[in-house]
Amino acid sequence: GADATITTKAGESVLQEAARLNFEGVVEPLLISSQIVRQSINVPSPSTGQTPLHMAAEHGNLNNVRVLLEKDGGFADCNVRIQTSGATALLLSAAKGSVEVVRHLLKTCDGIDMDASDSQEWTPFMAAARIGQVDILRLLLDYKKDEIARANLLNHMTESKTQTALIVAVHESQRHVVQFL
Repeated sequence: GADATITTKAGESVLQEAARLNFEGVVEPLLISSQIVRQSINVPSPSTGQTPLHMAAEHGNLNNVRVLLEKDGGFADCNVRIQTSGATALLLSAAKGSVEVVRHLLKTCDGIDMDASDSQEWTPFMAAARIGQVDILRLLLDYKKDEIARANLLNHMTESKTQTALIVAVHESQRHVVQFL
């Protein structure tokens, strides 16, 4: 009978707190508890600007990501951006090297914008190149179905910094990424 819609004094929902704290096993019962909780899935935290999906993706918590996307009642939006940085859940998981979370987001989220860049103009592909995550680079390339889309992904250049994934990999001394690209 506990009310899962009550927020903390800081305005954090129970769902946001569970995701922020990387607490497994409680996200599903919270989502099941009420329609209002499911509808709040895209509401950003007042303190971090992140939604529960952002938080789970940033932690690399596949179980919480899976539950958020399967038990959301159709409300989860994988393209929601963090208010302050503009990052999406896909970019966060790619930047952390969470291969399984990236795979699940690509497989599960209809219409996911894998080219969405954050306020620093980083894309998920560039973030994966930065940390040397070839498996994520492969997943993102495989998601693109035609050669033109693949070439655009490989050669996407930031406007202000004139960087590509290859330049990022060179700067970060990611030899195996440079060879892959």
